[in-house]
Amino acid sequence: MSRRPDSWIVPGGGVEPEEEPAVTALREVREEAGVLGQLGRCLGIFESVEHKHRTQVWVMQVTEELPEWEDSRAIGRKRKWFSIPEALLQLAQHKPVQRSYIHSLHNTNPRHNPNISSPHHSHTTVTSIQLMNNSSSNPHLNKHS
Repeated sequence: MSRRPDSWIVPGGGVEPEEEPAVTALREVREEAGVLGQLGRCLGIFESVEHKHRTQVWVMQVTEELPEWEDSRAIGRKRKWFSIPEALLQLAQHKPVQRSYIHSLHNTNPRHNPNISSPHHSHTTVTSIQLMNNSSSNPHLNKHS
């Protein structure tokens, strides 16, 4: 998650011309959360007709957390890891639409949903969500599997 001055949100942003959505996801997480890694499975595409907006969300295997990154220097963003229940509480306060991303993560994880029995997902475990904010006491969110 990423944090605005007093709220936590999932990091993300607009796709640049000629940029693939997966490349955008990696760029935005690096810029906003200072995290590097590899994308895993796509959790889904979430559309808002009201806002004429479409969002693709992925699970990410974090390989490195940068001590400083673009948004930490430019606007003082911070990051923090939250458990899934804690992340859901944070998002409920300021970004309830983004809770659907975390619900999708939880509901499609075979460890949490016994109705899913795919050999491709049997090794996947979700441990925490990273959140970030704009102030020195607030963070942002990234998925970690």
